[in-house]
Parts: sequence; C-alpha cells; structure tokens
Amino acid sequence: MPAQLVERLSKAAVAKSFDPMTDIDWDEPFDLERFYMPEEDISLYGTPIYDELSRTEQIRLSLHEAASAMATGIWFENILKHKFLDYLYNKDPHDPNFRFMLHEVGDECHHSMMFGEFVRRSGAPYYPVRWWARWGGQLMKETVSKATVFIGILAAEELMDYFNRSAMNNPAVHPTVRRISQIHVIEEARHISYAREYLKGFSKLPAHARTQTRIGSPIVAWVIASQIISPDVYTNLGLPSDAHAQAQSSPHRKAIIQQAAARFMRFLGEVGVITPYTRPAWRATSLLA
Repeated sequence: MPAQLVERLSKAAVAKSFDPMTDIDWDEPFDLERFYMPEEDISLYGTPIYDELSRTEQIRLSLHEAASAMATGIWFENILKHKFLDYLYNKDPHDPNFRFMLHEVGDECHHSMMFGEFVRRSGAPYYPVRWWARWGGQLMKETVSKATVFIGILAAEELMDYFNRSAMNNPAVHPTVRRISQIHVIEEARHISYAREYLKGFSKLPAHARTQTRIGSPIVAWVIASQIISPDVYTNLGLPSDAHAQAQSSPHRKAIIQQAAARFMRFLGEVGVITPYTRPAWRATSLLA
C-alpha cells in the first residue's frame, strides 16, 4: 500500500469527518409525506404488489426498507471493525496504515451510531440480518483471507455508495436520509479507495491465496447483498405472502442491483478476481449481468 496514499487518506479523514449526533438534524419529523429512498430504489417498485399500494403505504414501505438497509449496515460494519482491529493488533504505529485503519474504525463507529439513531427514531422495528447471515458473518470474521475481506468491504460500500448517491440529491427523499447519505458518501470514499488500492496487488498474492479468494469472494458478496432488505419488512407491513418472491424476481430490481454493482464488478475483472472460470459464480450472485 503506497504510504503517500495512506497518509493522504488519513489527512482527508481529519479534514472531512462528521459527528452523527451533531451534524444531522434529528429534530426533523419522520412523517409519511416524503420517501425515505428514491422511489425506483424500493425493492418492490414495478411489481403488481407495489402498484396496488397507496402513496402513504409506498412511503411507509420505503421507511421500513431504509431502516432495514441501515440495520444491515450496522451488521456489516461490526464485521469490518472486528477485522481491522484484528489487523491492528500487531501493527507498528510507524506504519501509516496504523493511523488510517484507526480512522476507518472510527468512521464506522460513527456510521453505526448514525444508522442506529435512524432506526431508533424512525418508528420501524429493528431488522437484524437472517440467522444464516449472522452465522456467515461470524465465519467471515474468523476465517476469510484479507483479500476477501476487502472484496466484502467493496461489495457493501460500493452498493451502498450507489444508493446513497441516488438519494442524497433527490428532493423527493426525506432530508434526514439525504444528509445521512451525503455523510456516508464522503467518508466511505476513503474506505473504498483504501480497499481498491489493496486489491490492486491481487496478482502478487501467492497462488493459493488467489484461488481461495476467487472461490470465497462470490459467496461473501452474495451474503452481503442478499441482506439489504429483510423479508420481515413485508410481513410487518401486512403485504401479501409472495412479496419477497416478487421483489426477488422483479426485472427492475435485478437491473438496479446490477447497475449498483457494475463499477465493482468491472474492478474485480480488472484485478483478476473475476475470471472466465469464476464468472458463473458471480452471475449466480445476481450482481453480474
């Protein structure tokens, strides 16, 4: 990892970091007048179920989906913080990575506070990831390679970056969500740059490490992407029993997810993680067209 880049990212963390408790107006009412994500990003958008909902019901669905996505964010950020603290355990403070990793852990603590505060104030329930994803997260914390961890970071952060950019400049979206999205985009840009820089050295890893990463990373990315919206959202809102199936099979939803992942997929192809042999596995994740 080039020391100059790491030092630049650390300086950026000092210059542009936010306190979620003071840099967001939490007094803004959580009403049902404004969407909590761009309407086209709602998982059921374009399905028969969605078309039958009233505008108020559609907005309530967007609120619960936003709360679910933020709960998923907390889950993944806890995995990330665990891994970075593990890497820091024996890191020499003379190494510039030491300081940046601490900045990133601090950023993620603030993000978890920000997401948790949204969930707490929204009136929506807490939507934890499904039990098998919690188990998979525990496995990831203890067993996967560093390269796979950074691919997981990009899977989570680049998908959310797409949705955050979609929300932050959309006047139809609730201002609290727009501000959360803006803060997340600014701070996660550093994390994405750091993860990408590490993975640019993928071809220099030992052959067994490259093989392990190529096999494990589609699974990790799929687990992360599959948890964005909990099926419990549909149940809690009294939607038809096939709501989750409609969302999963929606051509519009598939196109949105693939659009969100397109930059990430191109990058993995460029560094050699996605090969002709692993492409079918990545297609199976629905992230790759």
